[in-house]
Amino acid sequence: MTIDQLAAFFGWMTVLNIVFLGLAWLFVWLGRPWITALVRYFIPVDATAADEEYLRWLMRYELYIYVFNMMPWLALKIVQAQ
Repeated sequence: MTIDQLAAFFGWMTVLNIVFLGLAWLFVWLGRPWITALVRYFIPVDATAADEEYLRWLMRYELYIYVFNMMPWLALKIVQAQ
């Protein structure tokens, strides 16, 4: 693979993951009672702990997008510019 192909791959991977993250945040925001009930059905925790857990998961996912998608894309763009 060339640097151009890798840059395009990481760029599209970043875009798709950010779109998925936005949809997940929207789903959590609009469907909070349903999600809390679903989590509490499978795991015996209170509603506050369930809220904290899926928000923690979304924050980790956002960090992973930055580290594993956006930073390699940025590094490839810097290499391409030289």
